[in-house]
Formats: sequence, C-alpha cells, structure tokens
Amino acid sequence: MKRTVRGAVVSVVAALGAAAASPACVEYPQSIIVTKTVEPELKEDTNTCLVNPGAEALINGVLDLEVSEGGYVGALIVKNQLRIAAYPEKARVETGAVYLLGASVRLTFAGGLPVTSDRGGQQGNEFRTSGSGYLPPGGEAGITVNLIDGAAARTIKAQLGSYLKQTPPAEAVDIVVANVRVQGQTLGGLSVESQEFQFPITVCRGCLVKFFEDKANPTNKCSVPGDALKEQKVPCNIGQNRAIECNLCPDSATFCKTGQRVL
Repeated sequence: MKRTVRGAVVSVVAALGAAAASPACVEYPQSIIVTKTVEPELKEDTNTCLVNPGAEALINGVLDLEVSEGGYVGALIVKNQLRIAAYPEKARVETGAVYLLGASVRLTFAGGLPVTSDRGGQQGNEFRTSGSGYLPPGGEAGITVNLIDGAAARTIKAQLGSYLKQTPPAEAVDIVVANVRVQGQTLGGLSVESQEFQFPITVCRGCLVKFFEDKANPTNKCSVPGDALKEQKVPCNIGQNRAIECNLCPDSATFCKTGQRVL
C-alpha cells in the first residue's frame, strides 16, 4: 500500500507571527541577516517538520523536477541584529522584535543568465514569496519560503528537457542560484530587510528517485522489497535534497512508475 506523502508544511521552532502584508519602504536595511539554509527535521511523534536554527548549514540544494514540479522550499535561518528596546522603569515597550513577512527572490542560472518565467502574463525572473516567523531582539529563527516557485520550476524542467533532446542527449542537470532577501516589520512599525543571500540549487530530472529491479516482472519499474519498505522515511519535502524510493513519489510523477521522462 502506498504511503501518504507529507506536504511541505513546516513548523518553525521559534514562535511564528502572523504575516499579513509585505513591508513598505525599508527603513533599517540589514537589521536582520540570513545566516544559512538548513534541512527541516522530521518529528515523527507529531508527523511534522521543524526548522532548527542550530542545524548544520546546507551548502547547496537539489531539486528533482520529475518528482516536485511545485518548486523548491528553503528553510532560512534569520538573525535579528536589533537590541532590546524595552525599558520597564520608564514604561517603554519592546519595539526591537521583528515579525518576518516573507521574501523576494531573484533566480539566475549559475552562469548569470536570468531564469525568466511567465507569472500571470508578466515575464521575469523575480517573485515574492510568503512566509512568517518571529525574531526577538538579538535572536534567530527559521522561515520557510519558496526559493524556486512553480512558474520557474516549469521553465527549468522544459530547459532540462531540451538538453535531453540534443544529439547526443546531454545530461538533464543544471544549477540555479536563488538570490533571496527576507523582509519583516519591527513591533515598532519599521520595515526591515536582510542582505541578499545566495543559495545554489542543483536541478535535475530523475536524479533523486530509487528504482528496484523486479526479476520476476521486468515491466514493473517500481517494486520495492519488503525490508526496504520497513525502513522507509518520508522526507519533509518530497523531491528535494534527499533520494526517495519510487513508491513514495506523488501520483502525478509518472517517471516514478515508468522510468521514462516525458519530453
């Protein structure tokens, strides 16, 4: 029986603030900084994923577009450089804490060319992605945002398909760089923005899927042995960073059933 695939909903270790709108003109640039990208950790007893600011940094990501056409979800760790502003003796409330509101992302290929995609009739390589998080003064927390959105994922998948159509076929792999700035608002009402943080993502078609040979039925491309089924762990975000057995793919991923890419 096929196991249910988790969505990419991630709970953040720090308290999350509700994010209603993007910030206006930035008044204090780089009062917050993005320090790294991490891999969300599975909490099996609650079937949720957590972003731990103390986790090891990812040097780069991997996105398999045969499995996940929705894009790449990044877990960014953000630090608040503002100091504590509260002064109880003078009845001064805290204004240095920051609610994170999301991020702006600009996508390029490793060589610098823009990843241009259509978003509702608008062509470009930039988009805004929602997210939420709470940063106490001097503290840090995680925020999950789309570093590659669905529009860009479709564009990149088509680009990789063109490599496979070459004679001889080229490898369906490339590198996309997500240039991301996280925005937020202090409790005092000031808009803040991080520096531009670059995160390279290897994009591919079929590189993260494990197949098992079925000698009794060679036409069965996805026959997972019983011992492998017992040891299976579904990652927080299917189709990125970690290899998975073919039976864990979403139903829409026909490559996992046939082993054939649709070009």
